[in-house]
This record gives sequence, structure tokens and C-alpha cells, in this order.
Amino acid sequence: DLQVSASSSPVRTDADGHASHVIGSWPYYDSKQKAEQVAVEMSSASKTPLVIIRPTSILGPTHHDFQTCRSLEYYRHKGIYKHLTRRVPYVPAGGLSLVDVRDLAPAVLSAMHSKEAEGRGFCLGANNMPIIDFFRHLETVSGVPRCRTWVPYVLGWSVIAALHKVTSALGKPYHVDPVLVEMANHYWYVDATSAERVLGFRARPLPETLHDTCAYIAADGHRMGLPYGVPPPPSPLTQPRPPAMSKL
Repeated sequence: DLQVSASSSPVRTDADGHASHVIGSWPYYDSKQKAEQVAVEMSSASKTPLVIIRPTSILGPTHHDFQTCRSLEYYRHKGIYKHLTRRVPYVPAGGLSLVDVRDLAPAVLSAMHSKEAEGRGFCLGANNMPIIDFFRHLETVSGVPRCRTWVPYVLGWSVIAALHKVTSALGKPYHVDPVLVEMANHYWYVDATSAERVLGFRARPLPETLHDTCAYIAADGHRMGLPYGVPPPPSPLTQPRPPAMSKL
């Protein structure tokens, strides 16, 4: 998703365009922005209909043989996996938005057949929330205690940058890039109203997504190549009451 901001408001919409001033120094998202620009140019030149889908963080179980997407499945569930194995080092100050793959897929299919969608880009996401609240919800659903260590952005970035510099000089680069720290301290909130109206996008309750994702990792994690073993499955979902949003 290319809709990102240094603050939690206002929430970005389809009409806001790319946050080029923010993502320009982030190689992955900068490449996504350039790829979209190329796609738009090619669509215009060839008169081929184009619809751009911009999902936020994708969670939820899928059904496949893991032959071609093993690393992708691990990557997109890495945050939850680290929580389940109690390896979250600290909680950053940013905010995220989530979308269940089972809600995303029908919207993508709808985009392929909708005349109204042609030539447009759509943000698909739900459950905009601070990262600390995400881990509170995850703790409630999974039963695994959350990390309670909060680190200010400047301190977190400085420590990671120093570790990265020293270990790179030793020929063994630290596995956390300072860019990841920058991204985690931004806000990825989106307004999916247009996708709801044009594509029929509907998001299921967050507890259902988190529970099913935890169960998916427990059941199929061994095929994702999880480095710290497979965590136990969560208890059956009983629609837990949302946790109180309080201080750490």
C-alpha cells in the first residue's frame, strides 16, 4: 500500500495519490509507485483497461501447496508469528491497517468485471489502529501475552542503524534494516469507502481474522519454514470483547 503518513490523521483515500515525499527513500514502496506509473502509461498507450488494487497488510488463511509462495506466506504473517513465539522486541509508535485475504479476493474479482472501476485505484483495508492496539487484540485472541516494551522512534532507529552499520562492517549485516523501523513508526491508515461502494468490499470482524490466522500458522506453519518452530493453536473463537485501550 502506498497510502502512508507521518501522522494518524487525516486518513488517506483513493484520491490522495501516492505519498511520494514519504516513500521515496523506501526501496520496496518506491518501486511499487514506479510500477504503477508504468502500468498506467502502458494502459493508456494500448487502450487496455486498468484497475489498481492497493491492499493494506494482508492476513488470513489461504489454500495452496506452498510450492511457489512459501516465503510470501511467512513474510505476510511474520508479525503475528513473532508475537506467538514471544519474539517481538518492542512496540513501535506507528499505526497499521489490515485486510483479510478472504475479503480481498472477492473485491479483486469484482474489479476485473466492473466498468465503473476501470481507470481507478482502490484502497482496500480495514481496522485502522495503532500498533499497540493490534497487539492488544492479538493477545486477547491468541492467549499469548503481548510485548509491553515501547521504544521512541529516535531511540529505536538509532540503535538499529548502529547495529546495522557495525554488523555490515563485520560482514554479517543485522537482519533488521533501519528503513523497517521508519515504516513501523508511520501510519498506514486508509479509507476503503470507494471499494465498498464500487467493488462490494466488506471486511469481516477483526477477531475472526486474527484467530483464523493464528490457527493457520499453527496448522500449516511447518510448510512456511518457520525458524522458531510452530506455535500451538489458539482456543476456539468466542467473539471476545475488544480489549480496553489503555497505556502500556
